[in-house]
Amino acid sequence: MPRVKARKLQIKEDTTQKAIRDYRGGKFPSIRKAAIHYKVDFTTLSRRLRGTKPAQEVHPESALLTPVQEEAIVQLCLRFDSWGLPLKLAYVRGLAYHMQDPEKWRQPGKHWISRFLNRHPILACKIASRIDRQRAQADDPKVLAEFFQLVNTPPKKCGTTLINFL
Repeated sequence: MPRVKARKLQIKEDTTQKAIRDYRGGKFPSIRKAAIHYKVDFTTLSRRLRGTKPAQEVHPESALLTPVQEEAIVQLCLRFDSWGLPLKLAYVRGLAYHMQDPEKWRQPGKHWISRFLNRHPILACKIASRIDRQRAQADDPKVLAEFFQLVNTPPKKCGTTLINFL
């Protein structure tokens, strides 16, 4: 599942930061020992100690949207989901296109929506999946049994028969 990628990247980044903190704090005599203990790549750890930034922080100006704009889209998606209205992927792409600064308007790339969902894993099950969830809940044998019991019982309050309904 590619949607878990953002969470794994965050865990990896947190582990790298712990290794850097412990190495600088004197807990480990060498970078290699810190890398082995925290199961972090030695090269990554040594580059970070020399001042190299993580890939997510290197080129923020090349991002399509600012973090504030992305958060606005996330909140909108969550609000629509709470109303029971799933947003389609094309609609979210359109939002991204129209929320950009007018001087740098450009079309979201082919993989923008999947990367957006990777950055915001909370949306992975919120966008255009509400209907699928409702279908799965309707497949419950208890719900089906109650429905057929209602259908098979003729209405008695009005004095009508089942033939009047058919």
